[in-house]
Amino acid sequence: MKGKNVLVTGASRGLGRALCKELVAKGHQVLAVSRNESALHLLKEEINCAILPFDLVKITDNQTADSFRQAVANFGPLDVLINNAGQLGKEAFSAYSIHQAKEVFEINFFAPAFLIQQLDTYFRPNAAVHIVSIASMGGFQGSKKFPGLSFYSASKAALSTLSEVLAEEFSGRQRYFNTLCLGSVQTEMLEEAFPGYQAQTKPAEMAAWIAEFALEGYRFFNGKTLPVAGLDV
Repeated sequence: MKGKNVLVTGASRGLGRALCKELVAKGHQVLAVSRNESALHLLKEEINCAILPFDLVKITDNQTADSFRQAVANFGPLDVLINNAGQLGKEAFSAYSIHQAKEVFEINFFAPAFLIQQLDTYFRPNAAVHIVSIASMGGFQGSKKFPGLSFYSASKAALSTLSEVLAEEFSGRQRYFNTLCLGSVQTEMLEEAFPGYQAQTKPAEMAAWIAEFALEGYRFFNGKTLPVAGLDV
């Protein structure tokens, strides 16, 4: 299979880092995006990928985003976008401030939403492009919910609905949108939110599944929100 150009956000650690490694191992070109510049350079030392240090919350600031757009243009037309960056905010609902709630939505919903908007002219023309957003079982309708994850789960539910709407809005343009609602994966972010909890699924295992779906899943799914949970969920 011919290598594809893939942009992965939240690439500096955890699932995003594992995704970059998996995709490069499969022979694809990866543009790894994260605000953690030092971690991106460490990743580049380990695998052959392009890196782009950038805080995606600033994607709507045209002056700040000019360098971002130029870097994407230099990388080449995108075949796949994986919206993986996110923040697992854990706080009792009664203790949440409006500032904290806005921060969670800025990172988990507005940043990926406006990233899609900004990248529209950088997707490969006249070809299938797959936009995959990584959400959570916490935002999947009917799933078990957990205390402390009110705004996190709500932001991920919003991301899922956005993908469903965009699949219709971009219908006929070979733009395919799907959301994967993941169960727990043993990442640094999970450990920070739930110290001591051990998930059955490791980042490399989940990354292998997501990479395959991102590369080929658009052939079978569009506008879908799919639960991807291990047995511990």
